[in-house]
Amino acid sequence: MSLQENKSSWWMRIWYFIRFMLILAVLTGAGYGIVFKTELFIIKDIEIACNNEQTMVLFKSFTTHFEGKNIFLISMGEAMEELENNPYIAQLEVKRAFPNKIKYRAIMREEKAAFLYNNMYLYLDSDGMLLRISSENDGVFVLEGFTVKSFIVGRPLELNTPEELGNALKLINLVAQTSFDQLPRVVYEKKQITLRLNDQLKGKFGNGEDIERKFNAFMDIYNDLKVKGITSGVVDVSHKGYPVYKPFGE
Repeated sequence: MSLQENKSSWWMRIWYFIRFMLILAVLTGAGYGIVFKTELFIIKDIEIACNNEQTMVLFKSFTTHFEGKNIFLISMGEAMEELENNPYIAQLEVKRAFPNKIKYRAIMREEKAAFLYNNMYLYLDSDGMLLRISSENDGVFVLEGFTVKSFIVGRPLELNTPEELGNALKLINLVAQTSFDQLPRVVYEKKQITLRLNDQLKGKFGNGEDIERKFNAFMDIYNDLKVKGITSGVVDVSHKGYPVYKPFGE
């Protein structure tokens, strides 16, 4: 190949390169304009899939500030960080849905009991996670009598008897599925779990082992007492034998 042909070939390569860069620059500029200068990728919708409608409002309050922002400029870490620290959120997933939507999938913790401690109510979920502290009971089951080691919102409540607390929360879950004339209280006293239906009638469940069987046995006696109009006494299902009803208490 002659020197002239080599020069010609070299200039052609430069020309193709320059043309390629010009096209790339035009496409990049157009792409930048579409992405950042138009409304196409501005977030207009935040989709929330949640297992609890009552806490949906709480969840939305943390997500609406992303509306109106460019979907490419949002950090998924930022989108999750503020929510991951919320004690009501057990599991969280955040995804972009192009061109202009953010999708949240969350499993929320629910208030199951309010542990009465020093005139404060410590609101717990079914796993004993402390969700919030209040001076008032908002109509959930009251739990009392346990000795507290420490409590921090967003962490499990620490007690001297953690196994009994777990069984007491299981009992509350069973009670929640049953209809009573008034909201019972669950009290830990004399090293055993008791269910107080009123000032005169209660059930004794021991340390709460095999709680479902014991609760079913308790309900058999309770329903019989209710038919007979009896509203006082002690139903003892704390042992492995037959349940016992004591009409005059202890």
